[in-house]
Amino acid sequence: MAALLDNQEQALLRGWMNRLGWPLLGQLYLDGADTGETRQKTQALRQRLALKAQHLGLPELASFWLNERLDGETWIKQAEAGLTALLGTPDPLPSLGDGVARWFPQPIASKLQAHGLDTLQAVVTFRQRMGNLWWQSVPKLGSHSAKTVVRLLKIHATSLGLAGNALATRPLVPAAANKVKNPAMENLFDAQAELNGFNGTNRASHDRCRIPAGNDFEAIHTWLDLRDHDSHTYRNYRKESERFLLWAVTERGKALSSLDTADCKDYRDFLFAPAEAWLNPKFRPRWSPSWRPFKGPLQHRTVKHTETILSSMCEWLVKQRYLDNNPFDGLPPMPSQELHSLQVEHALDETQWQWLLEYCAKCEASHPDGERNRHYRRLWIALQLAYCTGLRLAELANARFGDIAYKSRNDGQHWLRVLGKGSKRREVPLPPELADELKRYAQERGTVWGVPDSPEPIIGKFRKTAVFGETDFDMVETPFTTSGLHRVLKGFFNEAAGAMSQSVTEEDKRNVETLTNMTTHWLRHTHASHALGRGAALISVKENLGHASLATTSLYLHGDKDQRYAEMGKLFRKRTG
Repeated sequence: MAALLDNQEQALLRGWMNRLGWPLLGQLYLDGADTGETRQKTQALRQRLALKAQHLGLPELASFWLNERLDGETWIKQAEAGLTALLGTPDPLPSLGDGVARWFPQPIASKLQAHGLDTLQAVVTFRQRMGNLWWQSVPKLGSHSAKTVVRLLKIHATSLGLAGNALATRPLVPAAANKVKNPAMENLFDAQAELNGFNGTNRASHDRCRIPAGNDFEAIHTWLDLRDHDSHTYRNYRKESERFLLWAVTERGKALSSLDTADCKDYRDFLFAPAEAWLNPKFRPRWSPSWRPFKGPLQHRTVKHTETILSSMCEWLVKQRYLDNNPFDGLPPMPSQELHSLQVEHALDETQWQWLLEYCAKCEASHPDGERNRHYRRLWIALQLAYCTGLRLAELANARFGDIAYKSRNDGQHWLRVLGKGSKRREVPLPPELADELKRYAQERGTVWGVPDSPEPIIGKFRKTAVFGETDFDMVETPFTTSGLHRVLKGFFNEAAGAMSQSVTEEDKRNVETLTNMTTHWLRHTHASHALGRGAALISVKENLGHASLATTSLYLHGDKDQRYAEMGKLFRKRTG
């Protein structure tokens, strides 16, 4: 088994114990790493020591390594003694009867325990029963934490008696489907071959299949796994494919791999008017008992987009020789409808936007320090970055300080490199005021400004500085997922709507409704509408937004209907007197 710390890691930790500065530590032991990277590396080493101490049943020593370093020879001697003791003690080996709190960080252990998974044996059994996506059935666990759990099981497979196939899993029904109160779903992927797709009437010969999939659910997730699991594309494709699978079994009574073109036509009709049992307009996570696949009927353009995704999936399965043919082939095209691919009315006017910024600034000022101050400071940066650049939500979540490039044109320019929709790259200009604000924000967080390819996110989650016991937050941040950033911003919009609702004016009541309905995509629309309204060239806004066509961007030219209505009223006002 590998040593707890190698020689270079021990030297780095001892340098930290002797209070060497972060720049010098990075220069001496990490090939010139910046302050942020050096702090993260040192913190990870301390957490590794704390975790081993916890495994050995030494909670005081675990707490010692999670606390910040102190001055004085006494503390250094204590640290050296603790380090020597941990390095000289063999790593403990887990057993299946051990509690999860002994082997996993407290945030992971508490989520497992809340779901009744108190021991390693319980986790192993649950994972074997639920399949590789077992973690989706554990509220708020997440794929990253699940990898931590599985990694420990695999490392200690021999001592746990899990060698060979003992860690193998058999995929079952999607976690979401288990939560829908429908008896047909509870047995969706049991031995009923007519429903699980093992003997689907549209299955190609099993010996010709090029993917390791025995049933429809496995086939779908083989297709999904080709995509980044943290991407918006993955989540959207998973939603559409699993909804299609659930409909096939529960509404049609057929395996997905038995569907034909007539079934696909009926699914289209279903999307326009889902059955009442499938609807729940309030958001519920996929693991909730009250989760339902639809919020309401889908719009024409959404149904068309859904068909494109599902047809693409089936076409891929045909090429992999899982299906004989694509059931969407031959499906009559949807009736044409006027294209409204952009709801350009979903933008804030100048007054609403300024009010939102001022509210955020007021909240930040009312919390002069601590986590709430950092929360509103981060929101301010997110709002300004989204408004000044028009980035999509996923692009906003993925923006890194290392993506900011300086170009010495004129008086100097800052540009943000963006990997956009369809993996297309573009550069978006950062106004000088925004660049200055981002530089100050980086300095507040201890991030070195101007380091090319720095991975630190511009907008990120506050990282906890302790794993066991008391926790605190520092300004070193970790990336948001797209959905995580959406929840933070949507929560702020709702909070702002609640604050505005205290007003009694009719205008503010209308604005409350606007803020309540506001989503993160409104920031992108607001950028485009305001830029064009202030005279920006159409081609400039097109390049900022990453649109493929000027026709799409031009829709924003007609977005402010209130202004157009007022102008027409002035032109054709009746004469009086």
